[in-house]
Amino acid sequence: MKIENLVIYKDKDVVALVKPYGLASQGAKKEERYFLEMVQNEFNKDDIGLLHRIDKPVGGVILFSKNKNALIKLNEDIKNKKIRKFYYVVIYGELENEEGVFEDYLLKMKTTNMSAVSSKEKKSSKKSSLKYRVLDVKMDLNDNKISLVEVELITGRHHQIRVQFSSRGYYILGDKKYKNNRMRNDVYENIALWSYKIIFNHPRNGKSITVKKLPEAKDGFAYFDCY
Repeated sequence: MKIENLVIYKDKDVVALVKPYGLASQGAKKEERYFLEMVQNEFNKDDIGLLHRIDKPVGGVILFSKNKNALIKLNEDIKNKKIRKFYYVVIYGELENEEGVFEDYLLKMKTTNMSAVSSKEKKSSKKSSLKYRVLDVKMDLNDNKISLVEVELITGRHHQIRVQFSSRGYYILGDKKYKNNRMRNDVYENIALWSYKIIFNHPRNGKSITVKKLPEAKDGFAYFDCY
């Protein structure tokens, strides 16, 4: 895997790349390589900063800073929700509304490395929000109704998209962790969840920049062509 082939945008302050499926963004087990390490080895290790994470089984666009000033400015923008992150997801079922907002309190369970919907009063639970828009609805090879949905993350919690959809009965095609019995015929190699677009203001000049990469037409995404 050549990191240079995964770069979709770069300048002296930031670099955006496509993280492959199955590769941890950072903090992987000692025997595993992780994406941050690979990017640091490609560029100046001391300067590269990871601005956000993508779940290990999920692929798509991820953004890094290339110097301390850019890291500080972009982290501030993330805190103030000025960086917009969009995903495509394919779910089993059809949502009641064509667009809407999911709001929950999520609790991360360290013993299982999973998260679950919790109550506001539960200690350590965090408010989690996303916007969604249904793009298309079709039938899969097993006659299950499936939907292609665009998601914009408002917050960025652990496994957020996967938990907020699965907790409502909308399981993601290819998700090996958050699933139920209706997915017994789910044989997709990769999860149908992809970080496809990030919009941010450049840390040096404030110019709005959009970085984008569509998923390949494989696994759950193979059913759709409208994106």
